[in-house]
Amino acid sequence: MPDNVVRLTGGSDKTHRPLPESIKTKTEIPTCPSWLSSMAKAKWKEITKELARYELISTLDKDALTIYCDTYGTFRQMCEEIQRLTGIDTSTEDGEKKYGVIQLTPGNYKTVSAYWIVRNRAVEQMLKIGEQFGLTPSARVRVSPINPDQGNLNFD
Repeated sequence: MPDNVVRLTGGSDKTHRPLPESIKTKTEIPTCPSWLSSMAKAKWKEITKELARYELISTLDKDALTIYCDTYGTFRQMCEEIQRLTGIDTSTEDGEKKYGVIQLTPGNYKTVSAYWIVRNRAVEQMLKIGEQFGLTPSARVRVSPINPDQGNLNFD
């Protein structure tokens, strides 16, 4: 529970571990690196807006956020490449062929597509980094976001 809610209710939350004032950082959106792909920059703009809304971002987060957005760009690029090669929409979940998971080697053996492997590694990395920002449902219970509507008490 956020510090101000604990103080408002007059109680203490056993799971609440407030950050010492010396560790807290100012909420500020870091500048987006110019070298990110257009897909990564779009993700940067989208995600920083939400993280700032809940005061979960500072300039200290730039490197982790850069890796997250760059990895998102790689993920999207691999999905688009799989779609281009297979000519099939990769957003459907109707089986291996639609995902372009399997490809034939020059010796006519079936193998997992290199694009699929890179895509899956990007997903793993995005989930791992995303947890640091509370971007997964399970991670959100471990972060203490500031509710932008806190302080607006309605007694009606």
